[in-house]
Amino acid sequence: MAEEGLAYTSTFKQAPQMSLSASVPPSPRFNKTDIVWILGTVAAAVLIGLAARFSTVAALVMTGAPWASPDANPVNLYLLSNLAFALAFSLISILGALCLIRRRSLSRHDIGLRASQPIWYAVGGVAFLVLSVTNSAAGYWLNEHVPTARRFLGLLALPYSCSLIWAAVFGLCVQPIWIFVHELVWRGLAYRWLRERSTAVVAIIVSASLSAWPSLLYIGQNSAVAAYLASFYFLMGAISGILLQMSKSLWPVISAAIVAGLALATLHRLAL
Repeated sequence: MAEEGLAYTSTFKQAPQMSLSASVPPSPRFNKTDIVWILGTVAAAVLIGLAARFSTVAALVMTGAPWASPDANPVNLYLLSNLAFALAFSLISILGALCLIRRRSLSRHDIGLRASQPIWYAVGGVAFLVLSVTNSAAGYWLNEHVPTARRFLGLLALPYSCSLIWAAVFGLCVQPIWIFVHELVWRGLAYRWLRERSTAVVAIIVSASLSAWPSLLYIGQNSAVAAYLASFYFLMGAISGILLQMSKSLWPVISAAIVAGLALATLHRLAL
């Protein structure tokens, strides 16, 4: 185990620090079929998350709780169901990731949870802040020029545009957990699996595409919103992959994504 960890570390030391086309992949640690486990974990997390969401709605409606009534407080009902989905999704994703990490005897360093130089936190923060502002501008344009997208954009912004308590719950609690899980699965595991079998550029593009595809589920409801979300998550995944490849650490990626999320939440609050 120690020898494999040293081989992995030395491999990255041989690669150019600023290059995205490093030809030497990390030492193999994943089985060829592990990508099936990763994708299966995400699919199971989505299904269980949806079940938790609908179960929450049904339970609240059946109990007749006035603070989450479909008639009196539909916003609370909607946000509580989203909270149930986010927590269930995160829990199943974490359990699936931990099972794979344990089965392959991976260390924190193997999946990118290692220390990094301060410069990469600054680079990531600036990149994600620019992405957040661009995303907000695109959302504003959609809201003004695509009337059919307004309802969906309003629902997406609802956790941050309603009460300050809900904004704090989603912005300071749910969102950091979601981002950590998202980056652990798609960059810590899926990207690493791809990187062992391809160049950095291919791994970045494919992992970014995998993390963006769930947004396309909105196509049946509103194609403009689906394209808007898919492009945002693809760019977010691409920036995360580039940052991971350069810094060799997930922490700048996770911290920068949290900063971007808080910036988006703040922009939504200021737009009220």
